[in-house]
Amino acid sequence: MESPAWRQGLGLGGVVARTVAHFFPDRRVWLNGLRDPRDPNRITYPARCLTWAGRLVFLLKRGSRRQIRFELDSPTALENLNRLAGCRQDRVPHGDTLNYFVRRLGPDPLHGLRRRMDHRLIRMKVLDGGRLLGHFLVAFDGTGPLTFRHRHCPYCLERTAGGQTLYYPHVLEAKRVTPDGLAISIGTEFIVNDDPKATKQDGELKAFRRLAESLRHHRIDAQTLDPAAAARIQIRLRAADTS
Repeated sequence: MESPAWRQGLGLGGVVARTVAHFFPDRRVWLNGLRDPRDPNRITYPARCLTWAGRLVFLLKRGSRRQIRFELDSPTALENLNRLAGCRQDRVPHGDTLNYFVRRLGPDPLHGLRRRMDHRLIRMKVLDGGRLLGHFLVAFDGTGPLTFRHRHCPYCLERTAGGQTLYYPHVLEAKRVTPDGLAISIGTEFIVNDDPKATKQDGELKAFRRLAESLRHHRIDAQTLDPAAAARIQIRLRAADTS
C-alpha cells in the first residue's frame, strides 16, 4: 500500500534533486552559510535540513507544519529530505523544531538566500524568454488569506462591516512573472499597523515604498504590473522626487 508521502509526489525526489542541483549548484554552500542562532551543543538537525523541511511543506502544499510528522514520515520522504539537504538524519524533524529554528533565524537570512537564487537564474539567462521589450516583468500585489474575529497581534489590520470587526495580516509581494506561468517571489513586505496612534492604517502604497527600497539589491530592470495601484504609485513617487 502506498504511503501518503508517496501519493503526494515524494517519489519524484530524484527529479527534484537533479533539477535543484542544475539550477543552484552552490545551494549547500549558501545554506551552510546561514547564521544558526541555536545552541550548537544542542543541535540535532542542521540549518540546511530544517530549511529543506520547510520548503517541502510548501512544495507539497501541506496545510501546516504539523503535517511534516503526520504525512511526511515515510522512508521515502526521509531519503529525499537527506538527499536534498545533504544530511544523514534518521528521522524527519518535528514541526515544532522547524518553527523554533525559523522564529530565531528571522526573515533576513532567508531573504538573502532568495536573492541569491534569483540572481543565479538571471545569470543563467533562463528567464530571458519572459522579457518584454528587453525588460523582466515584476508584478506587485497584496494578499491576505487569513482573518480573525479577535486581534491576532498588535500589527493586524482591521475592518468593520455589519457591526463585526475582523482582524487580518496582509502582505505585499513582488514576483517576477513570465508568459508561461512562472511567478518567482523576489520581495515581501508586511502591511502592518506599527503605530497605535496613527489615524490611518498602513496600506499597499506605503508598503510599496518599503518594498522598493529592499529590492535595491535585486536586478530590477523590469516593468511593473499592478492594475490597481501602478498609476497612483508613479504619480506619488514623482511627487516625492520633486518635493
